[in-house]
Amino acid sequence: MFRGSFTYISLVVFQVQERVLAQLLTELDGVEALGHVIVVGATNRPDRIDPALLRPGRLDRVVYVPLPDKQTRADIFRIKFRKTPVAPDVNVEELSKLTDGYSGAEVRTHNLKTRLLL
Repeated sequence: MFRGSFTYISLVVFQVQERVLAQLLTELDGVEALGHVIVVGATNRPDRIDPALLRPGRLDRVVYVPLPDKQTRADIFRIKFRKTPVAPDVNVEELSKLTDGYSGAEVRTHNLKTRLLL
């Protein structure tokens, strides 16, 4: 039963993704030219971007934003800890070491989950 349900859900998700992509392509191509319009998108899976989106005249530029380095992760923790009660023995430098490979959003989520435990 579970396997069949999973297949059905996968099919529905795929169909929704295809409809959203088709609508986005229609809007990008448009019937009339729009000037001074900037479309910004973000993904953590650039390998899954449909090539049709990257054709000339659609999304012409791809900007890669790397994962934050140790110092940036420490800064994110410090900023988030301003609004969070933190024990005096919390070491931001150690936290930034432990979160190597985390995105800024993951560092923030880690902070939010910690707040839920308080």
